Amino acid sequence: MEKLSQIDLGSTLLSLAVILGFFGFVILIIRSIEIPIRIYLDRRRKNNSDSTDKVSSEPDNGFQK
Repeated sequence: MEKLSQIDLGSTLLSLAVILGFFGFVILIIRSIEIPIRIYLDRRRKNNSDSTDKVSSEPDNGFQK
């Protein structure tokens, strides 16, 4: 119990806040790189699927009988 009373609470909380802020900043940087890449890949995948749908040999009749 004596050791617990000698811990500087302000310094400990400040260190914890700095560490959490650092990890938050790293996650922010990673996400800011990941999101545009994911958007680019989704658009590319959509364009590739659209181009393969147009090449289909069977005509699309929809709901016609």
